[in-house]
Amino acid sequence: MRLGIKLQYWKRHHQQPFTWKESQLNGYLNFLLYQLIASVGFTTGTSVGNLVCLAAARNAQYEKLGVHLDEVGLAGAPPLRVIVSEQAHVTVYKALGLLGFGKIRS
Repeated sequence: MRLGIKLQYWKRHHQQPFTWKESQLNGYLNFLLYQLIASVGFTTGTSVGNLVCLAAARNAQYEKLGVHLDEVGLAGAPPLRVIVSEQAHVTVYKALGLLGFGKIRS
């Protein structure tokens, strides 16, 4: 955010063109920001894609609660509530079952 403001200030107060450096800098900035907040992966299909995403969400929620699944396992973890649409694909329910969520909790 501050970098964007500084670039705007530079463009207003300097006569020389800044387009090449700005585009290069924006590219690096976007690369670095996405590296910090996101990751990308490709799966073999919908089932595995749903499984990976739901596992990541489950682990993130337990991490927020201070529960380390690698130490206590699901048996020692508090229950999480999963809310899905009536139109959810069958692979979502399949993934929830593999991740230890029963039909009652989803």
